[in-house]
Amino acid sequence: MLPLPPPLPPPPPPIVGGEPLPQGRRPEVAAVYTGEEVGCTGVLIAPGAVLTAGHCATATEVLLDAADYATSGGELYTVAEVVVHPDGDEVVDLAVLLLDGATDIPPAPLALGCALDEALVDGAGVRLVGYGATDRFGTIPTSLLHEALGEVQDHDCDALERGCREAISPGGELIAGGDGVDTCIGDSGGPVYLETPWGLFLVGITSRGVTDATAYCEGGGIYVRPDAFVGWLEEVTGEVFEVPECPLDTGGDDTGGDDTGGDDGKGGCGCVAGGTSPMAVWLLGGLVLGMRRRR
Repeated sequence: MLPLPPPLPPPPPPIVGGEPLPQGRRPEVAAVYTGEEVGCTGVLIAPGAVLTAGHCATATEVLLDAADYATSGGELYTVAEVVVHPDGDEVVDLAVLLLDGATDIPPAPLALGCALDEALVDGAGVRLVGYGATDRFGTIPTSLLHEALGEVQDHDCDALERGCREAISPGGELIAGGDGVDTCIGDSGGPVYLETPWGLFLVGITSRGVTDATAYCEGGGIYVRPDAFVGWLEEVTGEVFEVPECPLDTGGDDTGGDDTGGDDGKGGCGCVAGGTSPMAVWLLGGLVLGMRRRR
């Protein structure tokens, strides 16, 4: 009798520890094209503007509302202009992609004001979203949009020994994920949503991995915090981003659910117009730590 063949290995986990999303769950998330290839992820922050990583500045098109950018359609826009943060992607890894048209898809609400003060702490729940590779070494690509549930490790990224950038620390970045839950190559520029009693808010943009990880995509990622640069975002987009009021009565035990924001499109709570002052960015002798990019 011939011996039985060895069992097949289990399939690799999506987005390194998450699950694929159904069509329409995160319509504001963008597949970011350079020519014919998707190399990055982004997120809609205004009707005609997608926020992504600064090192994704070669973007030519974006596709919104696609659970699978290879098959599920979506809304395709040409990138009319790329605006990289003036301090450069080696310091502030952000870029705004200005589109050739406006969409009716609701933008992701930014984590500002009390949403940060009350919810952004070490250990807070976050959702990591992107089109990136699905294995810990970044070798298995996918066209599917994935989401993973993780936790904030370092909410203001003051762990310089892990790759946080001294020039914008504390408060310019955060570390999240780890223990097998992580973003990977292709997730660069994608959103991190903060879970709060008032809904989900955009709290981070995927930049790179921590420097002390034992594998490329498993030890946690470093994410740029849009709240620290909201003044620049308002200048580039022409938008005034709403600041949550965060009422004490949340109407139950809702901790964010499956949808970004609430029924009013304002993050699940009453909001008032206005922005916040951008964090002062001091360049300390031009010191820039090495980057493990997630493009």
